[in-house]
Amino acid sequence: MKSTVEDAELISLSKYTDDRGTLVPIESGKDIDLVFKRSFFVFDVPRGQTRGYHAHRSSEQLLMCPMGRCTVILRDGKRSREIVLDSPEKAVYVPAMIWNEILYEKNECFFLALTTETYSNQEYVSEWEEFMKLKGIK
Repeated sequence: MKSTVEDAELISLSKYTDDRGTLVPIESGKDIDLVFKRSFFVFDVPRGQTRGYHAHRSSEQLLMCPMGRCTVILRDGKRSREIVLDSPEKAVYVPAMIWNEILYEKNECFFLALTTETYSNQEYVSEWEEFMKLKGIK
């Protein structure tokens, strides 16, 4: 099972632009080998605010910041990794059981997440100590 920060993957999405605007499609099984069951977006977050501070027990995610700039901070209990999302064509795949924090670096950020599981409060690991225990790290 993938569960280290090295397993997180920066993905370049296709972009199609013409005089009507720009389109960035995301297709399950084509752009990424996941089937999405849930999507949500976050906006109106003040610049400098960090959200997240949790891991998902089984859900995998595709995280994007199509507008603005966010830094995704990933932790696996031993290592950490920061990935900047600052264009609509960038996305990051995050495996299950990776702690994530999202730093919003601009006031106008629009953050989008696609997940492989539907919402369940039991899916979230929101305490760092519990996360470390579940990862088997003392």
